[in-house]
Amino acid sequence: MKRLFLLIPAFLVLSSLWTEGKGEKNNIPADRAPMVMVYLEGEVLVNGNPAEEGQVIPTGATVDTGADGYCEIVFGGQNIFRVEPGTITRLDIGTGAGTIELQKGSLALLLDKLEVLGLGDKPFTFATPVTTAGIRGTAFYVKVESPESVYFCCCNGTIDLTDSRGGNPLTLDTKHHHAVRYTRQGQDYSFADAPLLYHDDREMDNLAEKINVTIPWSGSAYAY
Repeated sequence: MKRLFLLIPAFLVLSSLWTEGKGEKNNIPADRAPMVMVYLEGEVLVNGNPAEEGQVIPTGATVDTGADGYCEIVFGGQNIFRVEPGTITRLDIGTGAGTIELQKGSLALLLDKLEVLGLGDKPFTFATPVTTAGIRGTAFYVKVESPESVYFCCCNGTIDLTDSRGGNPLTLDTKHHHAVRYTRQGQDYSFADAPLLYHDDREMDNLAEKINVTIPWSGSAYAY
């Protein structure tokens, strides 16, 4: 884990050096918020190829972790997510783009500085086989339990959820974990409150520490 804290400052230096028109000259991606693989264990593939710590992940890439695979990815300096074992996810993240598609497996995320993406009025979106979410600055955890069931926990912040067809709207707004499970039976979708599963405060706090952020588990207003 020591190498993680060396990679993040390097990433921040690269981001600060980037100016329009100089990306190619300095071998820096022409992207204001490149994704960087800051840590990995086990089998981790990016677009079908073995991943390496420190590599820049292109917008639109698919990350695939094996049964023993695990990685952490940072973008924009203060946004981080953990890709857990047995996960396939497509990452359309970069300047003007902000979408994560979780096809299987699970992710833990702390998205604190989404404005670096330059999305304007467009939301950052998170899609699964059963749900679609509009994300603001938020800590959250998602697990695709099966093709028909998705566990979604807003750990701290605000998330707007619907099923994958745009129905069953729900806004989660919490300081300390509000979990739901969206399910699909044939053409019918539904959701219900769920207990705290698969993750806890300590896991989310550890993720936040990697980008020098403290999750405000209590208080009158949501702000990092």
